[in-house]
Amino acid sequence: MRKKDFLSAVVLCFIFFTSCSSSVVEMGPKKEVAEHIEKTIEIKEHLDLFVDADSSNIEFYTWDKGKVKFEIKNRVRGMGEKKELESKLKNFDINLSQDGNMVVYKARYGKSIKSHGDISSDIRIFIPKNAESVGCKVGTGTIKVLDDLKSSLNIEVDMANIEVRRLEGKLKVKGDMGNLKVENGKIRSDSKVSVNFGNIDIKAEFEERGNYVFETRTGNIDLQLPEESRISFENMGTVEVNDFTDKNYPAKIKTSTDMGRITIKKYKFL
Repeated sequence: MRKKDFLSAVVLCFIFFTSCSSSVVEMGPKKEVAEHIEKTIEIKEHLDLFVDADSSNIEFYTWDKGKVKFEIKNRVRGMGEKKELESKLKNFDINLSQDGNMVVYKARYGKSIKSHGDISSDIRIFIPKNAESVGCKVGTGTIKVLDDLKSSLNIEVDMANIEVRRLEGKLKVKGDMGNLKVENGKIRSDSKVSVNFGNIDIKAEFEERGNYVFETRTGNIDLQLPEESRISFENMGTVEVNDFTDKNYPAKIKTSTDMGRITIKKYKFL
């Protein structure tokens, strides 16, 4: 990694941690106020969902119902009077729209946010198991897929960690800062994960005629594949372990890290 890039990474990390700790300057206990909102939309065919939120912690669940349900908890923390804090809840702007099978959820906080720990939303989203695609764009927070998801998953983040329990579909992730973890599933061809600062940790099957890219500028890449996988790897960076050394298979996975390590391991597929 070039010296200039390394210094840029250090400066960005310093700015990030400084901004995260700025809220501790205030003295005294903070109060919290919250509002709960539920919204439901009926779906007749395969769902295409897009969620666009600025400061949010999002959890996805799947169910057998032909509808999408949003359970929203908007939270404000601060040291002022309770009524003053409650008035700030009015700054949350939620827009939910539907066009055929396409459902778009958009949430914004209408004022500047000094501390994302003080202004945030917790969103639980229940979607049909036969969803066609799920897209998510988050500024700051977390994204968790806590049930089996059989659809394409497209995520863009500024500063958020992503956890996926099980995915069968195409995976697209683009982000500035955040870790990605996929615990199980089958990743479809033409998937790509690209982050500036963050670790990529995936345990899954891959298609044997597929093409994949996993890249981070600063972070580790840890991949686990079934031991019988017929896949070749092209690695750029420090490779600590690579259990797949045959380069003649049509399926290709490209990994790249400027500052971090790469491990590629086999596991017994049951």
